[in-house]
Amino acid sequence: MRRALLIGGLLLLVLCVPPLSANPGGNGDANRDTSCGGSCHGDPGLSEPSSAVLSFSQDRDSAYVGGPISISVTVNQMELSSRAMIGVFLLSDTFGVSDTPQDAGWTILSNGEGGSTNYVETYVLDSESGATITWSLLAPGTEGTHTLYAGVHHGGGGAARMQLSSGYNVTVGPIPEN
Repeated sequence: MRRALLIGGLLLLVLCVPPLSANPGGNGDANRDTSCGGSCHGDPGLSEPSSAVLSFSQDRDSAYVGGPISISVTVNQMELSSRAMIGVFLLSDTFGVSDTPQDAGWTILSNGEGGSTNYVETYVLDSESGATITWSLLAPGTEGTHTLYAGVHHGGGGAARMQLSSGYNVTVGPIPEN
């Protein structure tokens, strides 16, 4: 009898859970891999394509080993949900695991929103103008060309949407003599 009640109770709990649980209010800024919203934003059965355009800019031509640089990501021309919230990523890869800039040796000093995370949620008033997030970083400890990516999770038309940028190369050179 006890076993039947336990199984019945567990079955009732499973049936009470909604089949899809979205986070339309966002999850908040954090250090996140691209897989953090992949179950909704990246699943072809639950999402739709995104028209978002992602572009990069930086405050100087190159950085030096361990030196500062600011990288900005602008996201525009995307569909917007009624909440008009988007989540913007700065990434070192697009595999979905261990792809934060910190995983590639970058140090995030600031994300322009008061934190030091690679994922920032913000509101967009106009999809044409979009939003720009600027990260202040310290370059990795190795010279060479380092590739960064951007991603955006957003909603629109009743569907979750996700877009990833192509790679953006940042040249990291030796520490200057002076």
